[in-house]
Amino acid sequence: METWKISEWQAMGYLVMIVFATSILFVPGLVAKEASTASWLALIIALAVGMLIALISTSLGLRYPGKTLIQYAVDILGFPLGKLVSLLFIFYFFYVSYFVLRQFQALMSAAYMPETPPVVFMVLLTLLSCSALYLGLEVIVRANSLILFFNLLAILIIFFVFIGTVDWFNLKPDFSKGVGPIINGSLSPSSWFGETAAILMLIPFIQRKSAVRRITLYALLLLFFLLEIVIITVVGNFGPERTSRLVFPLFTLLSQPPHFVQELFFQPSALFMAVWISGMLMKLTTFFFAGVYGLAQWFGLASYRCLVLPGGALIVVLAFISWPNTERLLDFSRYTFPLFVLSINLGLPLLLYVFSLFRHGLNRTKGAA
Repeated sequence: METWKISEWQAMGYLVMIVFATSILFVPGLVAKEASTASWLALIIALAVGMLIALISTSLGLRYPGKTLIQYAVDILGFPLGKLVSLLFIFYFFYVSYFVLRQFQALMSAAYMPETPPVVFMVLLTLLSCSALYLGLEVIVRANSLILFFNLLAILIIFFVFIGTVDWFNLKPDFSKGVGPIINGSLSPSSWFGETAAILMLIPFIQRKSAVRRITLYALLLLFFLLEIVIITVVGNFGPERTSRLVFPLFTLLSQPPHFVQELFFQPSALFMAVWISGMLMKLTTFFFAGVYGLAQWFGLASYRCLVLPGGALIVVLAFISWPNTERLLDFSRYTFPLFVLSINLGLPLLLYVFSLFRHGLNRTKGAA
């Protein structure tokens, strides 16, 4: 297959972007519905879960540094069980791809271009993603580094614009119902943090394997910092009750900027759209790449590129038919998506790691292919 080489810092930026792009849409509302004024505390629990997933995933991947999980699942579990487990991972990659596509369409239709047919947004973003996939992983991660810089800059600008209007009483935890609501509120961000398990498809291409675990944990810490900024800004301004009722809380906040911002003719929602679209493109491309690349390895193909256009058509169709409206999409994000993602990103790597220890022992050489 391919012989790409990426740096550990490019991989770290890649992990940050694939989580951040969609989490800022739904996480504030989903967390506020359960954890209320303790939403920012729920994120700490989610970080701990994310780090557990990262440690398991990197420990597993570094035992087979020259292979993706699609390949070494068969080494660990044998045939046909290993093939079935790797196929489940491939399904997960495609599943997240068309989920991301539907999220993108939902916001574009609701907030920016309601008269445009929804399928137009899906097709355009998918075509851009297909073009990126033909260029290869090295080009994608370089573009992602630039996109990530502008996303970080935009979030910092948004934070400083709205920090003056935050009501800190909205962030004072209420423990009258115990810690149960906080734990429930952590489930959704835990699943998003768990998406950093995508490192399992990147490890073979990272030049310095010794840095893999460190940069994965760094990515989680940066994501935690960024999502805390978003939650503090949104819940602090709207309060937990109103935040939980909004479909896209951050966008709603940006469409109501303070008066001094309006006087400067600066629209935060326009800034958000510009950087968010690029972030969504990176996330779609990441999971779409993992899906088609993994499928090519599963079938033993010499190249993944022959699967790009058929795969793109598939995710557009699935995104279009899977959720009839935004309300159903939001319910899926709240109840189904977290459990499904955690079962894949925590359950399956843990299973493979345990079986790997039994099959290949504790001291498998890190350089083994």
